[in-house]
Amino acid sequence: MQWPEKGSMISKWTDGEPFVASFWSEKNEKWYGRQLTLDAKAATLVTDSWVDPAPAKSVDELIAKIQVQVRTDTTDADCAAAKEAWDALSDDEKALVQEYDYFGLDTGDASKDDPLNQDGISENEILVVSFGTSFNDSRVATIGGVEKALQAANPDWSVRRAFTAQIIINHIQARDGEKIDNMQQALDRAVANGVKNLVIAPTHLMHGAEYDELVEALDVYKSQMNITIAEPLLGQVGADGTVVNADKEAVAKAVVAAAAQNANYADAAAAATDGAAIVLMGHGTAHEAAVTYEQMQTQMDQLGYTNVFVGTVEGEPASTECQAVIQKVKDAGYKKVFLRPLMVVAGDHANNDMADAEDPESWVSQFTAAEAFDSVQCQIAGLGEIEAIQQIYVDHVKAALEGASAAATVAEQIAALTENSTAEDVKAARDAYDALSDAQKALVDEEPLLKAEKALADAAAAAAAEAAAADDATLEQKLAAAEAKAAAAEAAQKVAAAAQAKAEQAKNWAEKSQQDAQKEAKAAKAAAEAAQAEADAAKSAAETAKAEADAAKAAAETAQTEAETQKAAAEQAQAAQAKAEGEAKAAKDAQAKAEKATASAMQKNTISVQAKQVKAKAKKKTTVAAKKAFTVTNAKGKVSYYKIGGNDKKNNVTVKANGKIVVKKGLKKGKTVKVKVLVVDSGNANYTPSTAIVTLKIKVTK
Repeated sequence: MQWPEKGSMISKWTDGEPFVASFWSEKNEKWYGRQLTLDAKAATLVTDSWVDPAPAKSVDELIAKIQVQVRTDTTDADCAAAKEAWDALSDDEKALVQEYDYFGLDTGDASKDDPLNQDGISENEILVVSFGTSFNDSRVATIGGVEKALQAANPDWSVRRAFTAQIIINHIQARDGEKIDNMQQALDRAVANGVKNLVIAPTHLMHGAEYDELVEALDVYKSQMNITIAEPLLGQVGADGTVVNADKEAVAKAVVAAAAQNANYADAAAAATDGAAIVLMGHGTAHEAAVTYEQMQTQMDQLGYTNVFVGTVEGEPASTECQAVIQKVKDAGYKKVFLRPLMVVAGDHANNDMADAEDPESWVSQFTAAEAFDSVQCQIAGLGEIEAIQQIYVDHVKAALEGASAAATVAEQIAALTENSTAEDVKAARDAYDALSDAQKALVDEEPLLKAEKALADAAAAAAAEAAAADDATLEQKLAAAEAKAAAAEAAQKVAAAAQAKAEQAKNWAEKSQQDAQKEAKAAKAAAEAAQAEADAAKSAAETAKAEADAAKAAAETAQTEAETQKAAAEQAQAAQAKAEGEAKAAKDAQAKAEKATASAMQKNTISVQAKQVKAKAKKKTTVAAKKAFTVTNAKGKVSYYKIGGNDKKNNVTVKANGKIVVKKGLKKGKTVKVKVLVVDSGNANYTPSTAIVTLKIKVTK
């Protein structure tokens, strides 16, 4: 799903595709969910909170940096950075990563896979070279299965792995932490480990573009060890679509048997009887080797597999394009279809281009959309996990080893030649060399043979020249001398070319070694600079730590001094407080004693209160003076200062301490209200306080 950037709005929608509408508030930066109704078919996504897309975008940028076919000096660090950034995301943030499947798709347990990148290689190595796959379970079953079969068949040889797809190597390393060698790394490892005899076992299907690139990559290493290349799975490519070979026949039988058994049929014939077709989906290529797929269809037909059809993802050649294959199956009348990859691994193409039912362009979707079949099922299994296929790879390596052995015999025969060798010995060596395949010839140093042939040609040219120089020399002798001279020149040219080729190989290796040394020097310099930077940082940190320690020590000493000062002050304060508390206690005791003495000396005070009736007008919030209604006396006579207070809640009449009477609600004329009033005489130095309660009559007037 495509999530919008902050502040964006989606105005177009493709039927059937999910989308998100973004309503953004700049004021408080809060996401408000909105429910949209588009039509009767519309699906609505309501979200409660906005997820910042920036972290996900950063992860996509880091992934893009390692989704490349070239390894760089920063590849390892870039892979680690991408994984660290992914792991730091929340689940909601991960959902916004465009390349979610890069880290989020579970393809199996990578720990079950052996990258075979160990050192400690013997003098004899079999290097299994594959394009590679990031699907862990498939890699273990297919490429891993082939590697194990080769190791079991060649226990005295070290089996190692190399992938040609750096983009896949990076994916596995970033996601799973598994490091797989690329071609250069694997070959450099072989040189560093002193390998003398190297057999390249390509898991490629054919002599296509990737195989050609592999062969080219080996050139610079030929001066360092004997290198033999085994045939790819389907062997040599024929001239046209009708040409087949033993390898294609063996592969056809193996994959069809596996497909039929997986579909619960005894064989292809049983599947055909049940109306079932087996469709094998290959990759396809623009290389001239594309004819291989037509050859595989020819092979199926020759084996009587009338219900087996070969197609390609890339649609090259056109006869193997998906729609063309669908038409063939329809025309043949089959109603059940089993799709299976014609690929070494069951990786991205098998899982997505073939079996992704949600992708309308996938093969399973296209076959289903044709509405011509009762069922369309997928078998996600690579060729490499079939034991019979693994045996073909074993046989190819065996043939390569046997060819290398034959080449070694010829190499010994040629190495024994000198400039004095007889014509018979030289011819025998030439015949033996010419009988070798191109791959075998690559293992033989032809230069001694060329030099021996040059010596014979020089001798023949000298003899012919001498005969032609005679006074009675015939025209035929003179022509023979010219031809012998030309042959000697041609032989010399071949020797020079061989020497130049050797020099070129040496030059290429020297340049590679120099480039490697420069890279190592650059890396060492960078490491030294990084180490120096770390040392400087450590020194700076140490100086900072020392300064902080000194400051802390000074602060501690200051704090100690302050603590001692505070302690002394506290002790003084404590002493002063103790003294004050003693003095306060003494004062309190004296006051209590005085109060006791005063109390014993005071006369008991009794008041007498008389109340007169007062009048209040019959209106709201009427206030009248009340104190004039009271006459208060005690033993000494009339009391002029006293407090009063009372209220009649029923009639809402209050007598306040200041002598005011408040009538909160109007009372009827002539009504008399009785209010109990508390009268308080506070007393003085000679008399105790006293209280009395009297009834005050309030008569309502106009």
